[in-house]
Order: sequence, then structure tokens, then C-alpha cells
Amino acid sequence: MMSTVNDIDGVKHTFTKGAIDQLLKQCTHILIDDVERKITEQDVTTLLAAANDLSSDALRVLAFAYHTKYDDLPENEFEQQLTYVGAVAMIDPVRKSAIEAVAQAHDAGIDVVMITGDHAVTALAIGRDLDLAHSDYEVMTSEKLQRMSNKELLRVIEQIHIFARVNPEHKVRIVEALQAKGNITSMTGDGVNDAPSLAKADIGVAMGITGTDVSKQASDIILTDDNFETIIKGVYEGRNVFQKIRRAVAFVLGINLANVLSIFVLSLINHVSPLEASDIL
Repeated sequence: MMSTVNDIDGVKHTFTKGAIDQLLKQCTHILIDDVERKITEQDVTTLLAAANDLSSDALRVLAFAYHTKYDDLPENEFEQQLTYVGAVAMIDPVRKSAIEAVAQAHDAGIDVVMITGDHAVTALAIGRDLDLAHSDYEVMTSEKLQRMSNKELLRVIEQIHIFARVNPEHKVRIVEALQAKGNITSMTGDGVNDAPSLAKADIGVAMGITGTDVSKQASDIILTDDNFETIIKGVYEGRNVFQKIRRAVAFVLGINLANVLSIFVLSLINHVSPLEASDIL
């Protein structure tokens, strides 16, 4: 959640926005038709159900609330006893290039895992569009991850393709679990909170345009175009170069081996070297 506190004519007004499930926990009242009343369990159930329906359509739901206080309010109480106002649903459509990049990654044998702050239902809807996940069993929330021991996480880590509502500590646990299973991990990120997991991954990739200085310093690679597809193109280029190096080495070794065998066999027959140094060169 995020709040601003405004002092208007000596009255403290707190305006808060955040995930609806988290915001409702701090709300004691609801505003309906410009009238405040106490919020009920039925209100919460109805609001969460509506938000869940929107999230299942890959919409991001952002809720709003406020609080008015006529006397001094401790800082730790700014986001308490709020009055729920409403919510908006926004769509951030998956780019076609992202879908193609994920498909190319799968073709290259790379398993893509999405770590997001979105609601689990929203994350799954996006994951379906990206062909990352197709069932609830492939999605893990921060609450479930928090309850799991490292041993339990290791058992299921390779079956999970979406992690929702995770914090920086969880990201590090995810990277460590994947590494413990023998995977080479690459982590992308752009914020200060991503720095620990970027540093922990085998290859940390920071966003060059939107990335913070901290995330860039913690990374091994910086994407100048902030495009996930660039990573996949880099993998293909790297593999192409590696294959060419292998072929070149095999070619050179083959020629040298043929020269050595020819000299060795002819030397046994004639007891003299059949080739001079100038002939080999």
C-alpha cells in the first residue's frame, strides 16, 4: 500500500491506495452514495468476489480509501481505520513480442518463471496468455511460500511457474531453491528490492531504462532496451558462437591429428620424417 497525508486547515487527511485484499483489512468503514457506514463481512466478501472476477480477466485491481483525523495521529496509524471508497481495474495487455520470446525460450530449453507483485488470479490469467501456466497448481502465493520450509520448497519448486505477491526475501529463496536443484538461474529486475535476488542469481539482468542504479550495480548484464526478448536473442547468439567455436576446434584438431598420424606412420616405415617443418606450415 501507499499513502499520502495532507494537512488541510489543521485536519489530517490520509489517502491510501493498494491491493484490494490488503486495503480492506485496514478499513472499518465504507463510503456508499456519499454516506459513510461501518463495513460488514458481507461487504468485504462482495468486494473481493468482484475484484476476483476482474483479476481473472487479467485486469489489475487497485483500491482506494481515506481517513480523516482532527487531532495528531501517530505515523504507524496512518493506514488504519480507513474508509473504503472504491477500486479501478486496469489492463496492461501482454505484448506479442513477450509471447513470442517465451515460446522461443521454451524451444531453447529454457524454463521461464514469472515473479510478480500482482494478485494470484491476475498473474495466472497473464501466465495463460504467455503459455507459462494453466492451472492453480502452478501458481504460488507469498503466504504459501512463507509457510513452506526449504525442504518442502525444493520438492515443488520446478513445478511452479508463477509466484505472486512476493517480497524481496522470497525472491532470494526462489533463486536459491532453483540453484539447489542444479539449475543455472538468470534473474531480471529493475527496482532496489530486486537487488538481492539479482546478485544471488548466476546471471543478474537489470533494466537499462527503468532500472535503478542499485539494481544495475547488482547485475551482470544491463538491457539497454528493457526487452525480455533481447535476453533470448542473446542466448541464441551465444549458442551460435559456441557451436562455431566447437566446429573450428574440431576442424583444427582433425587436421593436426591427421598430420601427426601421417608423420608417425611414415617415420616408422622410412625411419625419416616425410615432412619438413616448412611443408607443414
